[in-house]
Amino acid sequence: MIQHRCPWCGEKIPVHINIGPLIWRGPDLCPKCKKPCTSNTSLNSIAFMAVGLIGPYILSFSIEKLKNNNLILYWVLGIAGLILLALVFIEFFRIPYARDIKKKEMLNVVPKRSVNVNLSWENHKNEGLLLPRLQVLNGEIFPTCFMDADGTSISMAFCVVLTDFFWSDNYHCSCKINFVLDDAPEEDLFQKGNQFYLYHYYRKIAKGTIW
Repeated sequence: MIQHRCPWCGEKIPVHINIGPLIWRGPDLCPKCKKPCTSNTSLNSIAFMAVGLIGPYILSFSIEKLKNNNLILYWVLGIAGLILLALVFIEFFRIPYARDIKKKEMLNVVPKRSVNVNLSWENHKNEGLLLPRLQVLNGEIFPTCFMDADGTSISMAFCVVLTDFFWSDNYHCSCKINFVLDDAPEEDLFQKGNQFYLYHYYRKIAKGTIW
C-alpha cells in the first residue's frame, strides 16, 4: 500500500482508522503542519465503494432465501459479500489526501500551475511498485528530484501531486503534476525537457519528462 502524504506540506501521514464516514474521511489534521486534509475521492472510487456497501445488503436477502434450498450457492454468495466488504475497506485506505478547503475560502485560493509529463515506472524486480497502474490513484503525492535535459541534478527533493492519468500500458503513462508547496520554484523546475525521479520509501519508482 502506498504511504500517503500531506497535501499541504508533503510529510507522511500515518495510516489509521477513522471512524467517520467511509467514503469521505476527514477532515484529518496533518501531524506536521496541523492543516486539515480530506479524501481526494474520485467518481470511480465513490461508485466502487457504493456498490461495495450496498451489494452485501442485496446479497443478504438472496442468501436468506437460498439457505434451505441451495446450500452451495448460499455459501458462495456469503463469501462473495465478505470479499466485497473487504475490498471496500482496502479501497478506503488507498484514497490519497487532498486539501480540505471551505467553500467560503475557495475564492481566495490561487490555482496551482501544473505541467504535462510522461512517466516510465520501474519494474517491481527493480524495486518499483508491484502494479503502478492499479496502485497509483489520482491525487497521489510523491517526493521528486529534478534534472535538466542533460540529466544534471537541479533541485533538492520536492513533493508533487499526480493527476489526470492516461495509461498506454501498465508501466507507462502521461499525467499532470503540480507542487505540493505553494512556494516551490515552479518557473525554474517546470521547464520543457526537464526530467525527474519519483521516490517511494527512498526507492526510485519512476522517471518522468516534462513536455
